[in-house]
Amino acid sequence: MTLVPRASREAFQHEMIGLLPRLRRFAHGLARNSELGDDLVQSAVLRAIDRAGQFDSGTRMDRLLFRIIHTLWLDEMRKRVVRTNHLRLASTEHDQRPGEFPSVESEAEAGEILDALDELPMENRSALLLVAIEGYTYAEAAQILEISAGTVASRIARAREQLHTILNEGRRPRKRGESLREGTP
Repeated sequence: MTLVPRASREAFQHEMIGLLPRLRRFAHGLARNSELGDDLVQSAVLRAIDRAGQFDSGTRMDRLLFRIIHTLWLDEMRKRVVRTNHLRLASTEHDQRPGEFPSVESEAEAGEILDALDELPMENRSALLLVAIEGYTYAEAAQILEISAGTVASRIARAREQLHTILNEGRRPRKRGESLREGTP
């Protein structure tokens, strides 16, 4: 690791600490699990600290850390696909979803929304979380996700349409390329 002047290191650490709530919210939204979300944040922060000497003074720490979390999540999803395919070959048992939300009325609506978000394809969910929850512009989200702003806009439009379908009509959303006939219950 390259040595960083003490004042710069302290500013770097202070900025990173200030971003932790937003990073956790984003990671929890991607992972749909607080423990895995916290692991993603920890890994991203450790990577950033390891490479602190490589950052330019104008580097946007928030964009960088969101990109690291997103990349780590994609890596985790790829690993899961490999593990899941391996387990399916070895066994016919299927994993069940993690625990449900408590049945408290104030949390029921939030639980419905989170469940609906869980049903969205990961690429649509990522774009929606960055823009609607984290407050990034379409252009900023596009840079974080390494896609065009037009793609971000279309993913968010699809995510909103799918959420409307799930929450108001109680149906699962159609997947890309699926016909209307296949998508209806």
